[in-house]
Amino acid sequence: MKVICGKCEKAYKIDESKLRKAKTGLICKACGDTIWVTKPGYTAPVKPAPAEPAAPAPDTTKSKAAVKEVETQKVRFGLLRKVILAMLVVSIVPFGLFLGLTFNETRDRIRTDSELLMAQTADGLGRHVDEWIDKNVRMLKVAAQLTDMTSMNPAAQEKVLKSIRAEYPFMYLVFTLDVNGINIARSDGKKLKNYSDRQYYKGVAQGKPLAWQTLIGKTSKKPALVLAVPIKRNGQIVGVLASAMTTDAISKQVANWRKGETGFAFLIDETGKVVAHQVRKYVTAQVNFNSNPLIAEFKRSPVQSAISFTDSEGVNQQGVAKRNKMGWILAVQQAEEEVFAAHKRSEKIALFLLVMTLILIIAIALLLARNLVSPIKELTGITTRMSMGELDINFNIKSKDEIGQLAGAIKLLQTSLNMAMQRLRQKSQRRAA
Repeated sequence: MKVICGKCEKAYKIDESKLRKAKTGLICKACGDTIWVTKPGYTAPVKPAPAEPAAPAPDTTKSKAAVKEVETQKVRFGLLRKVILAMLVVSIVPFGLFLGLTFNETRDRIRTDSELLMAQTADGLGRHVDEWIDKNVRMLKVAAQLTDMTSMNPAAQEKVLKSIRAEYPFMYLVFTLDVNGINIARSDGKKLKNYSDRQYYKGVAQGKPLAWQTLIGKTSKKPALVLAVPIKRNGQIVGVLASAMTTDAISKQVANWRKGETGFAFLIDETGKVVAHQVRKYVTAQVNFNSNPLIAEFKRSPVQSAISFTDSEGVNQQGVAKRNKMGWILAVQQAEEEVFAAHKRSEKIALFLLVMTLILIIAIALLLARNLVSPIKELTGITTRMSMGELDINFNIKSKDEIGQLAGAIKLLQTSLNMAMQRLRQKSQRRAA
């Protein structure tokens, strides 16, 4: 028979009839290793192998405890929170930024439009006052040049004065004065008076082509505007022609102007006395408005196109003030709360939509996250129980997405482990037999 050294692979031929033992050891001449040779036909007695213990049944109590322990482990920032946060960031943040920028631009545009409207209103009302006064001044200047006027004849002047009064009924008195301020003729035929203390007379006496004064009329006992022009003869002042009219004739359009519930206009003369206002008592009492916040701010910086201020009642106001040809100030104002009322309503609606969107997104995120997290938690519990030896778990996740693929892989792993355990048990049983 032929044997080969397992170490150096040197081959030897041996006469098997000379082998006395069933198993003989020979020394390799090349490497000195021992070559064991078994005599042909020899069968070694088979000793029964010790029975291997059967695979222990899985301890379901321990596996359930392990699953519970895994499930109760706290996740600092799990998928549920990540999904909610991601959806909020992707949807709410851009929406919020858009609303913020849009609202700021809209607020600025509303403020600009409101200021422009107030400025146009002030210009329009101011032009109306100027045109009304200019019309009366032109009439007086023309009348002052008439021969009957320059004659300083009371009877001749009275006819002209009554004609003017009939043509301009809003003038409750048209009269003339001499150079000393003494009444010469009147349109109402009443007793002649001394007007030398009046500012309009003093203005004309000083050489002004036009003088005026807002006052409480001696005749009407009401707030009045008196316009006065000189009567000249041969270039010399020989008298004064004046017309008195209630301020209602001037202020009607100003006092009646309204915008919303808080927008109004008012007019003051060059001394600060109220000529027109929605509050009648300010006019009748000739209240001085120089301390009014809008007027005071305008006088400090008259170049401003618009003024923001707080009134005496602590209400934030927005206003515009303009001077007319006579140096009077026409002001328009409105509460900022009303100016931006429509904008605030839009803000409330947008805030409501934002909150509703936030709630909807959170609800959708919770639903999606739970649909994602719940199968993962279930599969985590299954794999934990499988790791404890519990391989007969029934689960059925029908999802067709990546979660479903993961469930299929775990089910395949469960099947493979079951088959491996079965083979191991069968092998153990064969050895035991």
